[in-house]
Amino acid sequence: ALAILRSECRRAPSPAQVADHLAAELATVLAPGQFITLWLARIDVSAGRIDVVDAGHGQAWMHRRGQGAVRLDLAGHPPVGVLAGATHVAESLRFEPGTMLVVATDGFTEGVADMPIEPPMPADTASAALLARLRARHRRGSDDASVLVLAARD
Repeated sequence: ALAILRSECRRAPSPAQVADHLAAELATVLAPGQFITLWLARIDVSAGRIDVVDAGHGQAWMHRRGQGAVRLDLAGHPPVGVLAGATHVAESLRFEPGTMLVVATDGFTEGVADMPIEPPMPADTASAALLARLRARHRRGSDDASVLVLAARD
C-alpha cells in the first residue's frame, strides 16, 4: 500500500485523485474486511493552503495563534477498501504562518481540545508536549497512538 501511495503522490495532482487511485488499486489486493484509514494532505506554502482528504481517520485539529484548538469538521470518506469505486473530494484549509495542524490516530483523542500547545510554539516542542500527555494517559498496547504536528512558520 505504501509503494502505491508514494507512486500516486508523485503522479496525481490532488490528494483526492491520489485517494481515488489508491482505493482502486487496493480494491484488487485487500481481503474482505480489510481497509486502510488515510489522512492525506498536500501543502501549498506559497498560497497558505493545505488540501486534505480524510478517509476514515477523522482526528485532526487546527491551532491558530490566539484561538486554541479547533477540531476540523471535514466531510470525511469511508476508509480505503470499504467501498469499491469510492470517490474522494479534497477540502482546502488556510495554512498560514502561525498555524499549527495536529493529526492523531484514534488512540489519542481524549483531551485534545485542551492540549498544552499554542502557536508560535515550534512543532518539535508541541510534538514533545503531546507525546508526554499521550504517554501519561495511554496504556501500553491498548491501541495505536501516533501524532503528527505541522507548523506554518512566520
